[in-house]
Amino acid sequence: MRLLPWLFASAYLLSVADANQHPAADNIYPVKPGLPKTLMPLLQPSLKAARALVDHVGELRATAPPITKSRAFFGSPMSRMKRIQMFVSVVWAIATFALVALMFNSPSAPSWDPAGTQPYHAWSREVQVWLNATNTRLNATAQAAAIQLALRGQARVIAMSIPAAAITHGAAINGVPTDPVTYLLYVLGTRFEQLEDERTMTLGNLVLDFQGQRNERIDALLARFDMARHDAESVGAGMHNYYTLSTILLRACGITSDQLLNLLQPNNGHMPQDQAQYDAMVQRLRTMGHILERSPGNVMTGLRAPSATTTHMLGATEENVPALQGKHAESATGL
Repeated sequence: MRLLPWLFASAYLLSVADANQHPAADNIYPVKPGLPKTLMPLLQPSLKAARALVDHVGELRATAPPITKSRAFFGSPMSRMKRIQMFVSVVWAIATFALVALMFNSPSAPSWDPAGTQPYHAWSREVQVWLNATNTRLNATAQAAAIQLALRGQARVIAMSIPAAAITHGAAINGVPTDPVTYLLYVLGTRFEQLEDERTMTLGNLVLDFQGQRNERIDALLARFDMARHDAESVGAGMHNYYTLSTILLRACGITSDQLLNLLQPNNGHMPQDQAQYDAMVQRLRTMGHILERSPGNVMTGLRAPSATTTHMLGATEENVPALQGKHAESATGL
C-alpha cells in the first residue's frame, strides 16, 4: 500500500515527460527510430522492480530540469514566438480600442434653449469653440447632427425640420454652397438672432450702462468692462472718448476722492487723454484694488512686518497702520 502513491506519481511524471519530450523519457523509454513512444505496459511488477523503478525516477528528477507549467506550454522556440505574437496582438488591439474610444468620446455640443436667458450670439460663440475642439474628430455632417441633438425647445423643432440632405451634404445660401454646420447656424440665426438695430442698441449701451456688482473684485470688473467695450465695438458703437470711458469706469469702481487724486496724480490731476494714459490709469487702479482687497501677492505683502510686535517706519504696528489710499469706498468693488 505504501508503494501505490509512488507508483501513481511515477506514472504521472513519466506521462508528462513523454508529452513534453523531456530528456528523461529517452532514458526510460528507449525506442527504435520511427516508432512512437508508448507508455510502459501496466503489468503487476514485483516489489524489487517497483522499488528499482521508483529509485530510477528519483535519480532522474534530481538530475533533469524541472518540469513546470510554463515549460510545458512555452518550452519550444516556436511557442515563444507565438507568445510574442500574441502579446503584440493584444497590445495592438488595446491601442486600437483606445483610439476608437477617444474618437467617439468627443465633448458634446453646447446646449441652448431660446426660452432661456442665454442669447443666441453668446451660444454661437460657444459653438465656434466646440467646432474648433472637434474639427479633427468629427466631420461637418457629424458636427451638425450633434448640434441638432443639443438644442432644446423650439430651436430643436426647427433644427429637426431641416431636410436630411442639407445636414448630410450642406445647402446653398443665396446661391452659395455651404457646409451643413454653416447652413444649420444660418437657419437658427434667421429665427432667433436679434435684429440688427436691437443688437446695436443692446451691445452699444453696455458701456454706457456699465455698473459694478456687489462684492466684485477689481480684476473681474475690469474684464467685464473690456468685454463691454469689445461688444460695443463689434456693432459700430465703440467709444473712443477716454475722458468719458474713464468717468464710467471710475464711477463703477466707486472710488473715494483721495483715491481719485492718487490715480490722476501722474496726469497732473487730469483724466486720461489717450490710450497710453488710460492703460496706465487702469494699471494703477488694479494695483490699488489688489492692496485694498488684500489679494495674495500684492505689493503690500512684501512690506508687511513678519509679526505684530515689529514696528514700522513710523513706529506703528500692523494692526494700526492706516490704509494706503484712504478709507475703503462703500461700493460694489470694495474700492
